[in-house]
Amino acid sequence: AAAAAAESAPSAREAEIKRAAEVIEELSKRAPIQVAPYIKKAAPHLATAWIYFLVVLPHLVKAFSVVQDFVRKLPEKIIIASFGFAVCFFGGIFPATIAAVEAWRLCGGKEAWFCLELLHNEWLKVQAANKEDDAKDSDSNGKSDAKQLSPQDLIVRKAQVVLRAVEPEAVSRGVVGLYTGWIGVLAILKIKFAKTVTLGERIGEEIYRYVKKYEPVLEEMIPEEYRKWVPVALRWSTKAMAVSVAWWIQRVISAVHSAIRGGRVFGKCLVGFL
Repeated sequence: AAAAAAESAPSAREAEIKRAAEVIEELSKRAPIQVAPYIKKAAPHLATAWIYFLVVLPHLVKAFSVVQDFVRKLPEKIIIASFGFAVCFFGGIFPATIAAVEAWRLCGGKEAWFCLELLHNEWLKVQAANKEDDAKDSDSNGKSDAKQLSPQDLIVRKAQVVLRAVEPEAVSRGVVGLYTGWIGVLAILKIKFAKTVTLGERIGEEIYRYVKKYEPVLEEMIPEEYRKWVPVALRWSTKAMAVSVAWWIQRVISAVHSAIRGGRVFGKCLVGFL
């Protein structure tokens, strides 16, 4: 009996993958004509990835719940102090990550977390409604009604299930909140690090003005057919080195900022806990 169950599990999963591939192929007919053939070819792989994602998802949610329960049992000040300690000593290694977190906090991090919870609750509603729909057997033939439909009819049926299950206002608020926070993060990071790249590019341009006098010397060292590349290679080399120096300076600045902010958070929360 155990061996039979073990053999039936892969076959059932293969049937689910085949069903999902048929749905993806049906959806590819509505895609732009330029990408539709590629979606159709990738349908089996996309279906396999989707089915296995659904298999792993409950375990990921369970693991997240376990971690969340563990974190909730810890004193809040200890958790914040731990983050402060990490930022204090490792902020300079991950300047972009620290900048993204700071930007996320400034652009409504708490509101974004609330939006994530809204969307998660709506996703749970969709899962429950989909499970209930899959269990329906109106003709009592032992097969789910959904599994007897064509891919096109299945897409329409599942779309109706989703539309009935979710609250439009909750989904709209969640998506808008996440989108607003994400755009804020992108804008801040783009402005901040664009200045660093621009600074490096200008420094490299100024350095090239002084080193281009050595171009004839370099041209004498290489074959004639490749000499046309000397000015371009030298110019881009100086710019690349200058941008690297600019990034190094930015990392130093980020490290100092992270050390000050992380140390302050760590000390404040630790003293408050003690």
